Amino acid sequence: MNIQFATYRANSDEHNRYEQFISEVTENKKLESWTATSKFAVGDLVLFYFGIPYKSIIAIGIVSSEPDLIHDQFDWTQKDKEYFCDFEPVWLLESPLKLPPKNDVLDKWYSEKPYRSTRILEKKIAALLLIEIFKLNSEVETFEELQRILPILVGDKSTDDEDKIDSLSIEDYKTAFKSIEEVTSEIDLKMLKANIEAPNHTITATRLAKVMDFANFNAANLRYGTFARKLCEFFRVKPAQYLYILVYLNKVNNEWHWTLRENVITAIIELGLFDNQIISNIASEIDKFKNEHGAIESTTTQSIIQSRIGQGLFRANLIDYWQGCSITGCQLIEILRASHIKPWRYSNNNERLDIFNGLLLMPNLDALFDSGLISFDDNGKILISQVLDKQYWEKIGITNTLKLRKIEKDHKIFLQFHRENIFQR
Repeated sequence: MNIQFATYRANSDEHNRYEQFISEVTENKKLESWTATSKFAVGDLVLFYFGIPYKSIIAIGIVSSEPDLIHDQFDWTQKDKEYFCDFEPVWLLESPLKLPPKNDVLDKWYSEKPYRSTRILEKKIAALLLIEIFKLNSEVETFEELQRILPILVGDKSTDDEDKIDSLSIEDYKTAFKSIEEVTSEIDLKMLKANIEAPNHTITATRLAKVMDFANFNAANLRYGTFARKLCEFFRVKPAQYLYILVYLNKVNNEWHWTLRENVITAIIELGLFDNQIISNIASEIDKFKNEHGAIESTTTQSIIQSRIGQGLFRANLIDYWQGCSITGCQLIEILRASHIKPWRYSNNNERLDIFNGLLLMPNLDALFDSGLISFDDNGKILISQVLDKQYWEKIGITNTLKLRKIEKDHKIFLQFHRENIFQR
């Protein structure tokens, strides 16, 4: 994502550009077919600067469409080639930043580059400008909203509202999806569908951008975050990142992985939002588990069902804990499998959701572990069953030097069960 400094002349003999800008943003919080440059890209952050007589940054916005070369449309620059694009959302600043501020670095930067120059900002200059803007507008909700839409701009801060989100039920999500139906676009639904159909219902911004044919992962962050904001507004919550309303967020190898919430999955299935065989199969499996666990409290049943089928919170917690394969460290999260150490069928309700009863494994290692052809001692060192002929070791990628990357006291109880009941000695 680039931070663009977009400059505009406030008035011309035939057009009041400033008033038009204020009017459009105030009414819709967006700009359509607004002057751009060919270098703007979807997901870029734009600082809108109006020159004489204002000499101020008056708004912040995000590029939401690729620039188009459009003829016969008014443009104050009077250039031979005129580019236009959309910006959404756009936030007006209650206290515009007048340039140059009392900052030696920015004063020097501003004096060297005339205000007519639209350009990509150097990171140092961009950071200083944003700091100055934040100082003037610290009370404005704009920046909290901006940070929630673009998770790449925030760290690990959390809000009290996240507890409220964690307690949302399937019925809550069903009601929300129905209520925002009129403002839910086809693109919104396609993104949600891509997430639920991804392996283990987990997708990255890069992968979502590829599936949706967006320009880059920043565009995926923006579009998915904007959709999530609609749900947040319905529930009147403001998490650190809007996407928290839909997914569990795990940052692995400097990239966000989004695992769809189990109650969101079930709400989608029960509402029949997508006519899809994969989802139909999941729905059938849910019904099967409901029948098997009918005597269990309904909230516990749903948690167990979704943990088993979608791997939901169980898998998300394992990703957060291991940050890659428990043995190899491989961070290709999409292919890793959340494996119970003490198998599901032998575990009680608490054990089925216990993070220490799980390993995150490559598919070949998961298959070997699940079938009891490998296990681990209390130091995490691999144990290889005598049933597995040595001639196959290299072909399936195992050696007797493999071991768990870390092991804690709580793992040992479950590993002991696996050695005594699953491992084929």
